[in-house]
Amino acid sequence: MYSILTKLFAVVSFLVLAFAAPMPGGSDSTTSQCNIGALQCCGSTQEAGSPGHTAIVGLLGVAADLLNLPIGLDCSPLTGGGIGSGATCASLPVCCQDTSTRYPLAVCLLPLLGKSPATGNKWEVLRFVTVHAMGRTLGFSCHIAEMSLSHTDPSFDISLYPQVTVRLADENGQIKGRGLFASTLFEPGQLIFKERPILHTSISNARSFIPTPELEIPYDWQRLLYLYSHFRRHRLHSNVLDSILTDLSLDGVCSDPARDADPDWEPEVREWAEEWVQWYNSQNLFSQWKPTSEEIFRLIAILETNSHSRDEDDMRDLQDPRSDAQNILSTNMDVDMNINTSVATGEDEQIKDEACGLWIMASMLNHSCLPNCTVFIPPTKRTGEESILYLRCIRPVSAGEELLISYHDEEFLPTLDRQAMLMPRGFKCHCPLCSGHVREYMRSAACSNSSCAGGQGTCCPVMIDGEMRWVCDRCNRMLSEDEVAAVEEKEEQWMGEWEQILAMTSGEIPATQCTHLLAYQVIQHLADSWIISFPNDSQLPSLPNLSFLFPLHPNHSHIYSFLKYILFEQSVWLRQYFADAGVHGVLLAMLAIVEHALNGLGDGGNSLKVSEERRVLGYWIVKEAERQLGQDQDEKRAKWESIRDQGFMRWQIGMRYLCSTE
Repeated sequence: MYSILTKLFAVVSFLVLAFAAPMPGGSDSTTSQCNIGALQCCGSTQEAGSPGHTAIVGLLGVAADLLNLPIGLDCSPLTGGGIGSGATCASLPVCCQDTSTRYPLAVCLLPLLGKSPATGNKWEVLRFVTVHAMGRTLGFSCHIAEMSLSHTDPSFDISLYPQVTVRLADENGQIKGRGLFASTLFEPGQLIFKERPILHTSISNARSFIPTPELEIPYDWQRLLYLYSHFRRHRLHSNVLDSILTDLSLDGVCSDPARDADPDWEPEVREWAEEWVQWYNSQNLFSQWKPTSEEIFRLIAILETNSHSRDEDDMRDLQDPRSDAQNILSTNMDVDMNINTSVATGEDEQIKDEACGLWIMASMLNHSCLPNCTVFIPPTKRTGEESILYLRCIRPVSAGEELLISYHDEEFLPTLDRQAMLMPRGFKCHCPLCSGHVREYMRSAACSNSSCAGGQGTCCPVMIDGEMRWVCDRCNRMLSEDEVAAVEEKEEQWMGEWEQILAMTSGEIPATQCTHLLAYQVIQHLADSWIISFPNDSQLPSLPNLSFLFPLHPNHSHIYSFLKYILFEQSVWLRQYFADAGVHGVLLAMLAIVEHALNGLGDGGNSLKVSEERRVLGYWIVKEAERQLGQDQDEKRAKWESIRDQGFMRWQIGMRYLCSTE
């Protein structure tokens, strides 16, 4: 994610400044080189602790660990040949650097001041330049002058987004990068902004390009690389493309967490970049513009970190599920349910041609596992329309609050699994859910207090006085160490059976030989005991009684993840061995788990309204109800109509909050 610093200056007495260390001797000659950092020509310097230094640092609002660095005033990059070339400064030459522990390599910040189109005659910082050293971007800030002053380039204009601001974001007193902040308050369901992409596979030049199997680069990225090359070759959107390469985060490839998660990923991306350059140049021998490997590497790393993609063949749940709305009733719902076609067919991820794009404003959004915003990009594959990104508020947001989205779509993964998923994105999440300040609702144990709400109490990990404790949401009882150990032992037993579960559902082992598995027993129980009814709108569906899983609670993510797998990837197997009752039981149990778990967050039901899991389940409940109604079961028709209506209500609410373009 990236940003510009938007703090306004009340008095501006300089045009360019830099955190700097004067060269020894203060000579005008620049024949000497900087061992680290970049040589700058500065009119004067303000020493750390001086009144001028304090005033400037206060205006910039920079990190505390930069306070001990001198600041150069009226600075400009060295011209006339560069370091060591014999060029001279007419003023004081300095080596810009940052000697703090957070930024151990050389870094030089050059805030360029000017008039912003958004603020009229007020002055603000329009650009931060980050020096590159040792082949890496050393990031405290960014340089996006072209974006800020983009009235000269019609492809992007930041002044069109007055409802948000972009500035440095901090976390627990530490600068975590750049973020997008609300300029005003927003309510759930409200549209914050919509944005056109700068690069997208639906743009004509990208869509007309035929990806080549000669390259290992995923096909959707090949389209974007070709579109980028087309823009460069014809000198289109040059300012914005320059800024993208310089300013957008590469953390998904070049950060320490990403390297730790996969040490081979960065070298592989560099190989891809070299292969693309060789291939492109061989196909465009007479082009004056020639890409460089470093340029393409940065672009791929930026796409990995900031792009949004979606398999548009997997977006049927955006359509009205009722048969009278579509005038078509699927005769093979099980095939429809197996929506993960790449898993079912063994499709190579490289040739999976998804809709993919890069949006500048959306690239500023940071992550939270409990986001207050969501991104929606309507499908355009069949319409040929421009792919617009819609940013919607899903939880109340105050003015000045950071806008956050989720980088994953897993509402029921435990914290450790979410952290492992996010590490390759280049960071460790410290959101309220990951830090334990919100109950880890997806890791639920049954309360052993038999008098606690009829045994329905749910114990989840939460931070209490600096320690993670398992606390019941009904009676506030804490599990003992022995009880927690019993929960963990049951979790391990469940996970230890996954290999057999996969063998069972793939047909390698007959289901009749798997009756001892906890997962098999869960499905059997749901098929035998499901209830064809829904409560009224003000109540939650009943949780299944799975007492044989004690001390695990039915809300536990292990159970939900298995049911999700069996429904959406193995629904043919499910109906084959457990008939319609198995599908009905799994669908309703999943809905009950989602609604009980999210209702336990105590936010007045807001998390229920904005749950993607709930929206999708509502869609498939309607589809199954339509299937049953199509079989003319008169004695159950009223019940299935009620189920259809309740499922449609949940799908419709989700569409309004998550997938609306209004």
